[in-house]
Amino acid sequence: MENDEITLNYYDEDRHDRTTRFFGKDEFEKLQNSKILVVGAGAIGNEIIKNFALLGVKEVRLVDFDKVNKSNVNRCVFFREADHDKLYKVDAVKQRVAEMSNLKVIGYNCRIEEAPEEVWQDLDLVIVGVDNDYARMLINAKILTLAMDDKIIPIINGAMALTFIECEVLLPGSTACLTCLWTEDYKEKLIKTQVVKSCDEFFIEVLPKFPAISTFTSVVAGIMVAEATKLLVLKEERDKRDMVGTGYIIKYDLQSYEFSNGPVMRNRRCSEPFCRSTYDHEDYKKLWSKYGKFSKK
Repeated sequence: MENDEITLNYYDEDRHDRTTRFFGKDEFEKLQNSKILVVGAGAIGNEIIKNFALLGVKEVRLVDFDKVNKSNVNRCVFFREADHDKLYKVDAVKQRVAEMSNLKVIGYNCRIEEAPEEVWQDLDLVIVGVDNDYARMLINAKILTLAMDDKIIPIINGAMALTFIECEVLLPGSTACLTCLWTEDYKEKLIKTQVVKSCDEFFIEVLPKFPAISTFTSVVAGIMVAEATKLLVLKEERDKRDMVGTGYIIKYDLQSYEFSNGPVMRNRRCSEPFCRSTYDHEDYKKLWSKYGKFSKK
């Protein structure tokens, strides 16, 4: 008796089959067609892009001004040693992501404050993977100015230090913003330091970066993209400013196993003027009468 030829089931030939079944067809289409801005193409940014590519997202906007260096290679799946001081990080990501998916990366080789206005148009979500609080401050201010024009954009912020990782899921203008936990002194010091960097042409960063390995980078980026997918498949709820899951911070120490999560309460004295000004908006007052009280700081 001849052996029958074994053929693949139809679902084995569809790279998105298991993703579609995880989210559901309609939700997966929302995820695929989402308009996402990724700020930072370093270690965390590489993992964010990788995750969006594997999830089937069709297009992201990526902003980063820096070039690849060899010290990035131990944590960045899209970088090679030969890229050192030759390729911009954005260009390396664009080149290598094409080898694994159909994700279109629209790259901007610039600082976030120099990004053209098109970067901010019709966004569904901003996800931040930088190690620079000055950049976070600028992103936060921009999102809050858009909120003043009734354009509410969720933001996922991630950070790490040695074995400690953190992820914030915020809706600036409706929840706490990225600087609600900052003191005025810290913000002023941040701005003064940036002024020195900008004005002194001989300024050189002398402090080494903190030690880091790929496993921790992968964990924080995985959490960030997991939280992002929740928001992206619930766009209708976001448009109602009634999204469950925003306004929270997730903290985890992978060495001590200490985990915590909870709401980040808005600060009436936030160092960001645009954040303070949104308190006058009736919709914001209604939201917080439902989900919590303002911080008394």
